[in-house]
Amino acid sequence: MPPLPSAANHLPRIITYYQTHHDSDGKPISVLPLITRPGIAITHVILAAIHINSNPLEITLNNHHPSNPRFQTLWAELRVLQASGVKVMGMLGGAAQGSYQRLDGNDEQFEQYYCPVRDMIRNRALDGLDLDVEEEMSLAGIVRLVDRLRSDFGKDFIITLAPVAMSLLDFTKNLSGFDYEALEVMRGRDIA
Repeated sequence: MPPLPSAANHLPRIITYYQTHHDSDGKPISVLPLITRPGIAITHVILAAIHINSNPLEITLNNHHPSNPRFQTLWAELRVLQASGVKVMGMLGGAAQGSYQRLDGNDEQFEQYYCPVRDMIRNRALDGLDLDVEEEMSLAGIVRLVDRLRSDFGKDFIITLAPVAMSLLDFTKNLSGFDYEALEVMRGRDIA
């Protein structure tokens, strides 16, 4: 086994999820303090949560379409973060069911549901996508999704998954349904 890379050669990655975008009055909650306050050294922000709904064109960021005017400040601030060197990713899925089931169908169904997500990633110039698979999906389905993201966005596009430890220990006891060890063997080179 090769030695682990020296810590001196790599800067630490500090990653945060950003899911609460507005306060209870609907006012935007700024993400800019992550780069303007001293002592914070954020490297990646994962914007949560993107959901694929029954109508493929009605994807949502939390409860609203990503183009909703309520997100005007959010998108502008995320561009500022990117200009400051922070990688901005989206998080697809999470606790809301359906996104991955819709992507796990036949090729026609996959295209129907994948393309609006792809277009949102392009339109918002996201640096990557975190695949938060909290529902049954086949190994073939997740491999197809990883392959398509890599094909559409290139080698520098960041693809991540963050399964809980039990998912890594026993694939029969996880929310995703597929074997993460098999995914690592098959597509580990494409997943950060």
